[in-house]
Amino acid sequence: MRRVLSGCLATLLFLAGCARVPELESLVAPDASRTGLDGTDGPLGAAYYTDRTLARVDDLVRYEVVVPMAGGEVLASDEGLPVVVMIHGGFVEVGRYRWIGTHLATKGYVTVLADHDANLSFLSSGNSLAALEDVYSQAAVPSHPLQGRLDGSKPASVLGHSLGGVAAATLWTAEPDRWDVLAIFASFPAGDTDVEQFDGRPSIHLVGSEDEPEAKKAQGFDRFSSPRVFGVVEGMNHYAWTDDATESELAGDGPALRGLDDVRPDMWRLFDAALDGWMLGDADARARLDAGEFPGVEVER
Repeated sequence: MRRVLSGCLATLLFLAGCARVPELESLVAPDASRTGLDGTDGPLGAAYYTDRTLARVDDLVRYEVVVPMAGGEVLASDEGLPVVVMIHGGFVEVGRYRWIGTHLATKGYVTVLADHDANLSFLSSGNSLAALEDVYSQAAVPSHPLQGRLDGSKPASVLGHSLGGVAAATLWTAEPDRWDVLAIFASFPAGDTDVEQFDGRPSIHLVGSEDEPEAKKAQGFDRFSSPRVFGVVEGMNHYAWTDDATESELAGDGPALRGLDDVRPDMWRLFDAALDGWMLGDADARARLDAGEFPGVEVER
């Protein structure tokens, strides 16, 4: 009976919000002087909203969406804004990865971040996909901030940190037509995830020098075909991928040899070149990637 009541409540809450118009909360103001190069934010603004959807019939899932802003509204797009799904690490709330969505939004991307039961993505593995599908659905609702700005027929890219990287690789292999670039941060695919079957699908692998990069390379990057890139960020540890790392998290982490304001721009230089080059077909980004000159990052292709 409790399960039935829970399901009914979730359904009523969902149906009550079918035509939802979320409120945007500003994160970064637009600034035309920002170039988006050299690991900096792009010229656009960034804002986010929270929403919820159903997964597995009656599980109500909260998610966040970080969007690019221009002229006081979400950036207009005739072709559909590029979309990425970011999957959080184990026991880490999605809000601690909002900095990733913020940076990507200033460069024109929409980022979707879904909650998972107990902050463990493998306990509710369908949440990210359910959130993505709901974002596409809501973008067709009049007055929604994303109305007319997305093209659900285009593949999204999927990113993940730590345990989220394992989940991202699983999604990427399960439905190849749905996903474009795979990015794995400080992680590697599960042993039974058949990434070896694919050739020609791009993947990005980034890890800190203080986070066992050789092990992650052997268990992850070496299993992928081209195009691929592996970057070791000098002085970066595991929880530098999150905001507000706790004392207990840092106690079990490798040493942070450089601050976030140093390691994150170095990471972005490589990541932006790869994502923009492969997902957007940006020729300048591809040229930077091919040149392979990324200070603070040891790069392998």
